[in-house]
Amino acid sequence: MKWYYGLFILLLLGSSCGSSSTDEFIDLDVRSMLEGTIVIKNRSTAPIIINTFEWEYVALSLEVRTRTGDTIFLPSPPTPPLDRTQYDRVLRAQEQLTIPLKGLEVLNEHQESLQLRYRGYYYPESEQRKEVVSEWIYREAIGG
Repeated sequence: MKWYYGLFILLLLGSSCGSSSTDEFIDLDVRSMLEGTIVIKNRSTAPIIINTFEWEYVALSLEVRTRTGDTIFLPSPPTPPLDRTQYDRVLRAQEQLTIPLKGLEVLNEHQESLQLRYRGYYYPESEQRKEVVSEWIYREAIGG
C-alpha cells in the first residue's frame, strides 16, 4: 500500500490538511501530494517568482518526522545546476502552478505514522525571498 493512501483516508475523515499557508502572497495545496505534486497559487495582485528546482525535490522542501518528533532525513537531491535561474517561473496574479514532486517514494520505506510539512521559498516582485510553510499533515502507519 502506498503512503498516500493513508493520507487519503485521513482527508476523507476530515483531517485538517486542506490548503494551508499563513502567507500573504501564496496558497499551498498540500492535498495535491496525493497525486505526487504540490500546487502553488499566487493570490496576490503582483507577479511572484518560484524556483521549481527548489520545490520539486522533496529533500529540499519536505520535512518529515515520526509521531514522536524524530526527524527522518531524506536522500540528497541532485547537484543544483550552476544557473538555477533557468528554473525560475513567474506566476502572474491569481495564476496557479502544479509542480511534480521527485523523491516521495522514499517515504514508502517507513511503515510508521509520519508527520509531513512542506516548506518553500518565492520572490515577490522587488522584494527579498520569502518563505511559506504548510501545516503538518499526518500519515497513519501503513498496514502490511
